[in-house]
Amino acid sequence: MEPRHHASRVGFPTRRIWIILAVSIALVVLVTAFILATKPGGGAVAGTTPGGPLPTGSASASVVPSSRNDGAPDTPKPSPAVVEDGTPVPMDSAKLATVDQPSSKPVEPGQSVPASTGVSVSISALEPVQGIAQGIGEVSGPSLRFTVTIKNDGDKPIRTGDVVVNVNIGSGNIPAISVSGPGVSAFPDDIAAKASGSAVYVFLVPQNQRDIVRVFVNYDVDSTIAAFEGAAPTTEGKP
Repeated sequence: MEPRHHASRVGFPTRRIWIILAVSIALVVLVTAFILATKPGGGAVAGTTPGGPLPTGSASASVVPSSRNDGAPDTPKPSPAVVEDGTPVPMDSAKLATVDQPSSKPVEPGQSVPASTGVSVSISALEPVQGIAQGIGEVSGPSLRFTVTIKNDGDKPIRTGDVVVNVNIGSGNIPAISVSGPGVSAFPDDIAAKASGSAVYVFLVPQNQRDIVRVFVNYDVDSTIAAFEGAAPTTEGKP
């Protein structure tokens, strides 16, 4: 009797491996789907249902259209804080520098410029002096000294804590650097109604750059910047 030939089992291990792989992949997909389905929030905003409204009291972000040509967002304009009696609290110069303010048409030193209702600003003639360095990083040298006067024609005292004075020189509007002397003085903290207050400033200005000197007095964040322009003496002054 002829021996029986059994069917070959070659290839069975390969089929079993493919079956195991398919089952494993299916389990991974099912476990991943279960984890995502049971994850808190389900990908929505915390405390809400997907597609539902924001919780009461939540602030939604909004995009403010820019008015700048370069596409950058406008810089928020800070407002001065106000105490209970309605008096503005002085703002530091760093915040004041971020605020866009109108500037007056430049006038010659000695003339007066209205800065806000009841408040006007003037400066004296530009006097050549030898600047004295007293503060850290200051440098002595040929300078210009002038007095800034703020007149208060209003019915209430005004504060001077926000006053900023800058000087630009030459056709390129190069910023000049202030120094501590000689004869520098600060404004009083307050200027009474129907009164004036003054301060003296000294800025380094080389003798060969005095054909055009611009002085800008920024009284406060809500005022017009008072602009002054003129030539200054080129002779070197003395303390």
